Amino acid sequence: IRYWSTTDNEWRPLANGASALASLDKTRRRADFSASDLIRNATLYYWEDDSRSGEIVYRLSVFEHTPDRAVIASENITPVRKFFVTLFKPGTLQSTIFIQRLSPDRFGIYILSRTGEASSALAEGHDDSYVNRAAALYRQLAGIKTDQDPPAAR
Repeated sequence: IRYWSTTDNEWRPLANGASALASLDKTRRRADFSASDLIRNATLYYWEDDSRSGEIVYRLSVFEHTPDRAVIASENITPVRKFFVTLFKPGTLQSTIFIQRLSPDRFGIYILSRTGEASSALAEGHDDSYVNRAAALYRQLAGIKTDQDPPAAR
């Protein structure tokens, strides 16, 4: 998945790697989650090597999963660091994805992201980056080329 980096003014990979995890331990990699894993009230973990911030473990919580609607949230379990600075303490980088059937063959997607009060001031002022990362995720879910021009925000 590629997104438009407003910092670098170019298309970049969202992550260098990612894996579903069998536990909180980033070394306990497993096969990708299946539909049967994504049941209501499930708590799952995944690891991501973010192209900006390095290795992060996230908790994935399934709040709703029916044929017509899914609500899935994630939050960082490990700190998000850039160089020697902690940008996001555990639990302060959160997102929720709402997927809703709109008609028999059409779904709508709503992505909500937030950062907690304990986030570093260095993480502020990057709204366009958050928008572009969410747009890349949306495009991936919708089957659209993720680095298709134009980017959501320049």
